[in-house]
Amino acid sequence: MTTYQEGGQAFIPGHDEAINPLDKARAAELYATATGTTLEAEYLRVSKAHPQKNGGGAMYRAFLREIESLFVVTARPVIAPFEPQRLSVAAEPLADEDRKAEEDEVRGDADTNALDTGTEGTGQAHAPDPDEPVDGGLISQLAAMIGEAGVITLTMMKIGREVTLGFTPQASGTETAVPVIVTGTPAFFDDHLIAALQPYVAARLSAVKAFEQAASAQRKAVDSARKKAETVKAAPQKTETKAAQKKPAAPKADTLPAPAGPAPTLHTLNLSAAPDTMLSATVEGQNVAVTAGDNALVPSTVLLTATHPLLGTHSKTLMLSSDRAYDFSAQQGSALRVSVSPADAAVTASLGQVNVAVDGECVLPEGQWTITAEADGHETQSVKRTFKPGASATTVTFTLELRENESLF
Repeated sequence: MTTYQEGGQAFIPGHDEAINPLDKARAAELYATATGTTLEAEYLRVSKAHPQKNGGGAMYRAFLREIESLFVVTARPVIAPFEPQRLSVAAEPLADEDRKAEEDEVRGDADTNALDTGTEGTGQAHAPDPDEPVDGGLISQLAAMIGEAGVITLTMMKIGREVTLGFTPQASGTETAVPVIVTGTPAFFDDHLIAALQPYVAARLSAVKAFEQAASAQRKAVDSARKKAETVKAAPQKTETKAAQKKPAAPKADTLPAPAGPAPTLHTLNLSAAPDTMLSATVEGQNVAVTAGDNALVPSTVLLTATHPLLGTHSKTLMLSSDRAYDFSAQQGSALRVSVSPADAAVTASLGQVNVAVDGECVLPEGQWTITAEADGHETQSVKRTFKPGASATTVTFTLELRENESLF
């Protein structure tokens, strides 16, 4: 005979036993190990995926097994690089005359295909002509940014529905490698990224060509001075006769050598600017290559220009009559320093449609910026700060709180 009992509770798997306190202690220990590392976000994800973990011993052990799997490192198999086999066809042996003709033809092809170095003995390849537009797809645009054996770094960050892409080419000479940073939706980049890269590619090719021309002119000047010095050093000395040694003839006034002029005076110009700034200088209408740090220039009036993809273009005219230093940072903006907990939280500075990823410290142009910090499983925080060129650094500290009703262990 079956008797119905009102108010009885249905059986739920996992509620049949109490949670072992040792399992609780193990979960707490693992969370302390993950805090402040990249595993903290994964721990929070697993915790959210087991909302009923505190309902019984079996369910808590399932939660604990998945947490422990986060700390297991699996070795990756080493895969040998693929090397395609070359197919060869047996050929008839060549006679001596035919072999010599073949070697001459191969040597001639090698000379024809050799790189045009521009300056004899430099061994440097020229960049493509910036006056000719670069056609083709995404890879063609990226390849045009770099020279032989060059490297370009792609950085992508996603904030909400938008992504920010950064393309940073490796510097090919003394110029600063200025990245291009663009923000938009993934669908926008699918349709318009190539068109957005074309103006930047053309500008970079033009800058690379200008630096190569300046470097070539400097090399020619150094080679000319060295050859002139070697010619003077190698000039033969006339042997005097005994009679001339006894009574040297007095030199005529019009044959006396002209006194050598003093060597040109050079002054040191030390330049500073925000990271990723391209610096240039003009002296008496001529472009002169300058970089961040010390630069040796003749006494003159120097027009300096600093160009940055986010901070814009700024100019300064200096009278260089002694050693001087100039820092463009005061013109470009002011510094932002951010401290955030947890350490893996993403921090973004926004002004209108412009979004900038902040990793510790950066320089922001004038305006009222919104600084936002967010992390998985935590409440998002935002503050507004106003930045002015030349102002002292602004420090912002975020301590993100865990979302309510979320048990970690």
